[in-house]
Amino acid sequence: MVAEKDAFLLADLGGLVPAHLTYAPPEEQARPQHARAEQARPEREPGEATGQEALRAWARAGCAVPDGTPGVKRLDLWAFAVQPLPQNAGSASWVCLRADRWDGAGSAATAVVLPGAGGPQRTGGGPGRACSRFEPDTVAWTWWRSPHGTEFVLAAGSRRVTRLAVKGPGWSADRPAPDRTLAVERPARATVQVEAQLDDGTRIVPPH
Repeated sequence: MVAEKDAFLLADLGGLVPAHLTYAPPEEQARPQHARAEQARPEREPGEATGQEALRAWARAGCAVPDGTPGVKRLDLWAFAVQPLPQNAGSASWVCLRADRWDGAGSAATAVVLPGAGGPQRTGGGPGRACSRFEPDTVAWTWWRSPHGTEFVLAAGSRRVTRLAVKGPGWSADRPAPDRTLAVERPARATVQVEAQLDDGTRIVPPH
């Protein structure tokens, strides 16, 4: 840190220079102002990861960073949704960690942080523009077993998501999602498909 107003956080990820860590809470998602992604500029960039909230978020979710981190210029941690869990089991925090590299490439990983001492659960991701200013909309899902032993499919989306749909063998759930989250009770785990609808009607799926 060089001065109080210029404080920033760096991390050694094995590259020649440390990576710059930033943080964006749910309501501070960087959003493009223009229709064309190539010309987009965010309304607000992620902030420095120096406040207590940011440091707590990095402490809990930092180990879910995308694979292949050497050569990373900046790592953004974006907490895009908070989900109250069924059966009064607390809440889950959904995050996306984006790695931008010096060579211009990038990748992202979505994860969910559940109550308890366990680390974050990776839920998807890979190379590309996901969770960047060029693709700022995202959705993710995971299986979760409540303290009572009930199995649920949990899904959550970013702030433009208005509807969530989950489909499995012989069943489906497609509902408005005013809080951008969905929990569906299922008797057994199986392969599922998740889709989100944005406020302009666009449909998106979890990053792979």
